[in-house]
Amino acid sequence: MAFKAHILSTSSEVSIICAGIMDEHMDLPRLSLVPSVLVDLQQVSYINSIGVRKWIRWVQEIKSFNKVVLQNCPVIFVKSLTTIKGMITPNMAIESFYVPYYCDNTGERQNVLFRQGMEYFDDGRVSPPKLDLGEKNQFEIDVVEEIYFSFLKR
Repeated sequence: MAFKAHILSTSSEVSIICAGIMDEHMDLPRLSLVPSVLVDLQQVSYINSIGVRKWIRWVQEIKSFNKVVLQNCPVIFVKSLTTIKGMITPNMAIESFYVPYYCDNTGERQNVLFRQGMEYFDDGRVSPPKLDLGEKNQFEIDVVEEIYFSFLKR
């Protein structure tokens, strides 16, 4: 699906709902200076290297804004956050992101939403929930935690 950014704005906040593939065809909106920007990434399905580059350029354009909040960051986006410098800036906060879980018994995968103040905290602590859907459906986090959660310690 082609990338789309739906914008909702008030005098104090701009909300951007991103959907689709972050690639060479992606256009992120130019923003006027506002106190707060909320970016919902839940519907982003893929990001390639050109999409990463475009994201980093956009992030540099808005780094003077007071507050930029990212929410519902999909696994593919978080993997880029942990490995690519410049994906987030000091004015950004991650409100929520997904963590992949896997069940050895069934081969099932589930992405679980981690929220600031509930499953992770400002000091970098992580309190992963147990995902136990019965005797044969015991899920475990399916990433190297030290690497995947490393962006929380910035």
